[in-house]
Amino acid sequence: MKKVFGFGPVVIGLVASLSAVLSPSDVVGTTRAVGSVDVPTVAVFRVESFGVGRSGAVVGAVHAVNRVEGGTVLYWSAALQVDPTTTNSSCLFGIHGGPVDGLALVVPQASAVYAPLVLANGEYAASDPKEVAWSTSGRMLVGYAVFPELPPDVSEVYVRIGYLHQMADRPVPVGDGPLEPTVDKVPVELGAGWPVIPQASLLKGADPAAHTFPLYYQTGTDDDAVATVESSTEVLTTFAADVLFAKDSADLSDEAASALAMVGSDLKDRGTGVVVVTGHTDSDGTDAYNMDLSRRRAQAVADALVPLSGKNVTFEVVAKGETEPIAPNSTPEGQQKNRRVTVEYEVAK
Repeated sequence: MKKVFGFGPVVIGLVASLSAVLSPSDVVGTTRAVGSVDVPTVAVFRVESFGVGRSGAVVGAVHAVNRVEGGTVLYWSAALQVDPTTTNSSCLFGIHGGPVDGLALVVPQASAVYAPLVLANGEYAASDPKEVAWSTSGRMLVGYAVFPELPPDVSEVYVRIGYLHQMADRPVPVGDGPLEPTVDKVPVELGAGWPVIPQASLLKGADPAAHTFPLYYQTGTDDDAVATVESSTEVLTTFAADVLFAKDSADLSDEAASALAMVGSDLKDRGTGVVVVTGHTDSDGTDAYNMDLSRRRAQAVADALVPLSGKNVTFEVVAKGETEPIAPNSTPEGQQKNRRVTVEYEVAK
């Protein structure tokens, strides 16, 4: 089984350049003087650019994640390494979503993901990450973001940098207090000081619940025939229909028993409430045929799970036919992904 947490797997890599005075082999866990400022480095990241005519990478460092009054502040820096013979850009931060899209603190201990706060005046408690990451000057620029307050027993977090779910290369210890000296502008060149963060009175006016989300764990087989996404309260397992049924059939195959037994065991141990079993098909055949096939397949899965699941759950069968594709039906690969049965349920806390 393969497993990742949060919004994607951890990306391992060392920064190729943290400035002219920092070497990539020994920066993590150290504090070095850069210019007139002591610069701690607790994690690093490297994200390759991609696309036609693009090259280079964004390299960067996490300098601190510290508790402050009213929130939790992240200090990070980055620069775009440029190949001068090509047109360069970066996939680290996209043009869609809000200005702080891509920054998050992932906290497995709290089963939560924290996004940057929005202040009462509508402004983000963060510098624009694109201004940091898209610097082509060759110098590292420093940005910040303030997140909701962490639970008091949390001692380390993971830092997500980038809308494609890149992660810094290691967990980051949680410290205390803003970094000093401060510079009243953003972004700040590494070694010139640290950005000024919003005052505590402004941070306390933000709504932390609106920026706190459940952490989802993803597990699955290597061939993606079975995939599960779960939080601390919910589980969604998706079965490729081809693993459960022969073509155009609603009779469970011999291989189906072992695949369903795993879900049945979890339902018996933790399941509660209503288990929703939903059938989906590709677009081959008529709408009516596909709706009926998806219903019969969902019913077959529910019937197989009932005796495995104990007395704490009940079942609801839903047919979607071809109405909710997750991939284009124009290719055999897309059609295969669309033929699926999902099992969704809550777990007891």
